[in-house]
Amino acid sequence: MNPGDDLPVILGNGPFLRSGFSAKLDKAREAGTKGKDWILDLEAEEKKRTGLNTLKIRYNKIVGYFIEISRVQAEQAPKDYLKKQTLVGSERFTTPKLEEIERTILEADGIIGEIERTEFAVLVEEVLKYSSALLSLSEEIGDLDVQIASLIAKDKYDWIRPRLSEDRSLDLEESRHPVVEATLPLGQEFTPNSIALDSQTQSIAVLTGPNMAGKSTFMRQIALNQILFQMGFFVPAKKAALPIVDKLFTRIGAGDNLTAGESTFYVEMKETANILNRCTEDSLILFDEVGRGTSTYDGMSIAWAILEYLSSLPVKPKTIFATHYHELTELSRLSGIFNLYLETLEKEEKVLFLRKVRSGKAKKSFGIYVAKIAGVPEPIVKRAAELLTELESKKKEIKIQEAQPLLFTEPEKKTEPSPTEESILKLKLEEMTPIEALRTLEEFQKKLRKQK
Repeated sequence: MNPGDDLPVILGNGPFLRSGFSAKLDKAREAGTKGKDWILDLEAEEKKRTGLNTLKIRYNKIVGYFIEISRVQAEQAPKDYLKKQTLVGSERFTTPKLEEIERTILEADGIIGEIERTEFAVLVEEVLKYSSALLSLSEEIGDLDVQIASLIAKDKYDWIRPRLSEDRSLDLEESRHPVVEATLPLGQEFTPNSIALDSQTQSIAVLTGPNMAGKSTFMRQIALNQILFQMGFFVPAKKAALPIVDKLFTRIGAGDNLTAGESTFYVEMKETANILNRCTEDSLILFDEVGRGTSTYDGMSIAWAILEYLSSLPVKPKTIFATHYHELTELSRLSGIFNLYLETLEKEEKVLFLRKVRSGKAKKSFGIYVAKIAGVPEPIVKRAAELLTELESKKKEIKIQEAQPLLFTEPEKKTEPSPTEESILKLKLEEMTPIEALRTLEEFQKKLRKQK
């Protein structure tokens, strides 16, 4: 190992002792890197000394290294050559010098491992004498690293110093998601969004909008801004006034615990129950698609009841409730509930997700459009659009459509060629003159007209 080289994470995955520490270790390392050169040098040296042009030094796992000479020249081998093996067309020998090189090469890994393990054990024993001081130093270095990272983020990504909100309100102006923003492709900018929540009149935001529009990103960036603030960090926003929250609850994503007999929806309800039983007026709650794991009416009823309950509390916890149940937007008439949506633009049968949060409710979910761009077969997309129209018109009955082949069609049955077609197939066009070809074509036309 040389100065400046990285140390291995695990002992044995690379050198951790510097060159010059041990002559024996250096020799073993040299055998690993220069062993082949030693063999080639010895081969050239022996050819020159013996004058035997068929002499070669080879290796196999059974015999090891050996000098091989053809049977014709084997009688001229020097007296210091020790015979190892006789083959049909050659003789194999060794010498004290070759055996020494072989031993050095083959024992190199073992020597390196033994020396490194021994010295590592000594190092560990010595470090343990100062473990308490080293742990304290590590904590101080870690804290310094975090503070420097915050300052770098402030300068590199234009983070700002947030202000403490004394009335429990949460106000983020043009906030951003720090991770998504940092990983965007070159030239693409993150779309910032604002949010204002209090504990009375504007506490619970019902967030609607299509899939892929950015609802989950918006919710997560609020949570991350809050966490960064309570860590004492700068935050990715234009302006920020944030409260101290006692708990930050999230019900996001889908998961199950089948080994314990818990379905996806059961896990979702357990997490929801945990939030509702433990939240306080100082909590920040993020619900994402609560109720989607069961039937539409079941799920919507649960989501509706949760919003009614949160609205009824004297001091309401700050809540973002993302949903595809557009009916829930009617609850904005209740105390503390208001609507937000992710803006979209429809243009030439395409949907542009503008990633911008606006006051109000989304017009529709664009789920069928998302299915289309994801690659769902066109007949299914088309039928889904028809069904959606029927469902939205609140018809009592939905017309059942017979299943149609979507991806595969039966091959057409082959029919036997007609006599005229057989005559055409038998023509040898390459042997016909243009005049003969025209005359033949004329005869076929006459036959076909008679058949009609």
